[in-house]
Amino acid sequence: MKKGRVSLGIATALLLAVAACASHAGMEVSGYTQARYNFFDEATGDDDEFDLRRVRLKFKGEIDEQGTVATLQIDLSKLDESGSGEVGLKDATIAHPLGSQWSARLGYASTLFGFEVPYSSSSRLPFERSRAAKKLFPGERDTGLYLIRAPQGHSGPEFLVAYTDGLGDWEDEKQSAFVTRLQWGLPGGGVAGVSYLKGDRTPTTEEFDQDVLGVHAQWNGSNGFNLQGEYYDGKLLGVDVDGWYGQAEYQFPGTAWTGYYRYDTFDDGDPEHDTYSRNTFGAAYQLDKKQRVSLEVESLDTERRVSETNWGVQWQFKY
Repeated sequence: MKKGRVSLGIATALLLAVAACASHAGMEVSGYTQARYNFFDEATGDDDEFDLRRVRLKFKGEIDEQGTVATLQIDLSKLDESGSGEVGLKDATIAHPLGSQWSARLGYASTLFGFEVPYSSSSRLPFERSRAAKKLFPGERDTGLYLIRAPQGHSGPEFLVAYTDGLGDWEDEKQSAFVTRLQWGLPGGGVAGVSYLKGDRTPTTEEFDQDVLGVHAQWNGSNGFNLQGEYYDGKLLGVDVDGWYGQAEYQFPGTAWTGYYRYDTFDDGDPEHDTYSRNTFGAAYQLDKKQRVSLEVESLDTERRVSETNWGVQWQFKY
């Protein structure tokens, strides 16, 4: 409890400081909370429980007349009784325009690889990212410098290149990576692209190379039917790995209901393990612009040949 109180005090001081700056700089304050109840399969050994999965606060705004944008986002979900009592940093960046199409981003934020990794958890319908994304990009965030070309209209693809020296759950160890992505816009707001990461990692006692090639596509249909998919191939901890997911969503006409299904799989390269696979079925009801209630069931087969079926109910509200 003492640790939680200290962290809460730090969080409160941080928020007050940022709020004071925001009142003068015209920053926007936003965020969201995902409150969840999980029904775990007995095979997992986990107890059914309530969980504040994400509690985010975000401050974003221009800080000069040249269009430089500062972003700070923190997560407070670990401050409840079941958490570690720590405040999690999710974004701390400065983005500066370099002309009409180019910009630079410096700091700590989502790794801009593929579609799923940087896609906000508040927008994603499945509760969690695919197994491949979570294994290859633990923490889903890095520290580094990104150069981004985002053309206006249809004047060409988006292109980015970056050098980073940290990655989420591996950030305490020495590491570096080169990241690049080429992405085209599709009709209806969808995208398709290819990404590549080349990194030197030391999250364990031994250094290893990380190579990941990704191909992704997201298509929005005019009849409420949307498709999304991504394939990953590369090396992790010196072993060849690969995985993919495919997802379908359908918004029922004249209702606030959206049904979704995702299949994802991941081969961790261990000859003694089976390939992980998971079927996710869900339904989301949009109460209003800021509130969504979802019911989800997962049927999965783990690498260690254990079959599980897990249920979850989640209430998400934005502020």
